[in-house]
Amino acid sequence: MGLKLNVAIILSAMGIWASLLAFEPEPAMANDPERQRLARLEDRFAREPRSLDAARALAHGYLQMDEPSLALAAIRSADPRVLRDPMMLHQLSRAYEGVGRMEDAVATAGQALARCDSAMGFAEALDGSVDFGCNPRVHAMLAMHLDAVERLERWGVTDPRAEPVRTRLAYDLAVRPARLASAR
Repeated sequence: MGLKLNVAIILSAMGIWASLLAFEPEPAMANDPERQRLARLEDRFAREPRSLDAARALAHGYLQMDEPSLALAAIRSADPRVLRDPMMLHQLSRAYEGVGRMEDAVATAGQALARCDSAMGFAEALDGSVDFGCNPRVHAMLAMHLDAVERLERWGVTDPRAEPVRTRLAYDLAVRPARLASAR
C-alpha cells in the first residue's frame, strides 16, 4: 500500500512539473506598443536622471497608463532640480491625486501655479527673453487643476477612481470659468 501511494505521489509531481514546462508565459510587453514605449522611457530616465525632459516624459507615460504610484516613484527619484519646473510639479500633483493623497495634491498644485505665476512675471520683466515654459494656456490649465483638486478635497473625495462622478463634476466645474472667459 505504501509503495503504491509513493508511486502515485511521484507520478503526480512529475505530471505537474511537465505541465509547468509545457506552458511558457509570453512576455508582458511582447505585443503591447504602449508598454514598449514606456520601457524605452524608463531606460532613458535611468540613463539621464537629471533630464527634465526624461522625467516629464516618464511621469506623463505612467499617468497615461493609469499608474500614478509609478509616476510618483519616478518623480520622487528624479533629481530634485526637476521639481523647480511647474509642469513637473503639476504631474506630481496628478500622481498624488491618483493615489488618493489629496492634501499633497492640493499643496503641490498650488506650488505649481505659484511657480508658473512667478516664472511668467519674471519672463515679462526680462521682455520674454527667457522661456520658462509658462504661458497663459499653461497657467489656465494649472489653475483649473488646482480648482478641481481643492474641490475634491472639500468634498472629501480620497480616491478619485472610486468616485468617478464626483471627480468628473469637480473637473467640469473647474473648466467652466475658463469656458466663460474664452466665450467673451
